[in-house]
Amino acid sequence: MPIKTWPEAFLAQAKSDLDVIEYLKSSSLPDCHRFHYLQMAGEKLGKAMLSGSGNAGQPKFTHAALVRSLQLLKANPHVREYMGFKRKQDFKNYIDSLLQLAAWIENLAPSRAGRYGPNPEYPWEDRNNSSLIAPAEFDFVQCCPGALVKIPKLVGLLRSIAHNGL
Repeated sequence: MPIKTWPEAFLAQAKSDLDVIEYLKSSSLPDCHRFHYLQMAGEKLGKAMLSGSGNAGQPKFTHAALVRSLQLLKANPHVREYMGFKRKQDFKNYIDSLLQLAAWIENLAPSRAGRYGPNPEYPWEDRNNSSLIAPAEFDFVQCCPGALVKIPKLVGLLRSIAHNGL
């Protein structure tokens, strides 16, 4: 079926990005590639959710779509029920527990990370000693508290949203 709306287009690409994350889980490639696709999947899925339904125009150019869409998601009973949460407060707490990670992932976009911030695409300069850091050599997991536990939860949530409706 042909894609007719911007939300459908962003959703289709987010699904593909999420599939790449799954593929990369079993690879020996550097973590920067997984974080790159996680940042992109979150951005595109966020844009799909924020674009709403219908044939609205192309959404605003921004890398900051994931956190806002997750905040709005807390009020979505369809997703809450699909995810198996009976109580609204439990689902709200679940989403809230992922917002700090989501914000950190949003800030991995090179345009947001800037010259000195870690990003999974381009080398950057260390503020402390002016050395250069290549993403392939950087330990992204060490930068984000609780990442090892929270990333699978966030990916699972994104996958559920992408494959079961917004």
